[in-house]
Amino acid sequence: MIIQRLKKRSDFLRIAKSGKKYVCPAFILQMDSTPLLFLSNEEVRFGVTASKKVGNAVKRNRAKRRIRALILGSKENLRQNHDYVLIARHAIFDREFAKMQADLQEALIRIHESK
Repeated sequence: MIIQRLKKRSDFLRIAKSGKKYVCPAFILQMDSTPLLFLSNEEVRFGVTASKKVGNAVKRNRAKRRIRALILGSKENLRQNHDYVLIARHAIFDREFAKMQADLQEALIRIHESK
């Protein structure tokens, strides 16, 4: 499975508009299927966001690093040809990493069921 990064604002807006999201204490997970234009074999695209509400630049970068580590540990629950966005929340600094992993597993299961 190949994991690509989402970089364009239009992709983030499209995924936010799709309406499939799951809110956890430390992050928000949003999902949409990949448009036909970008489809390839066994590809998953991910975007990570941390707004200024999370904190200054140092805290935002730390939050994004934690989220990327979560993503790499959850490859088995990702669906091919789907786009995901994880939005950091302020509780990402206080939450234990193991609890965040469990939150992400549950979020992926629930968001795939809501399809």
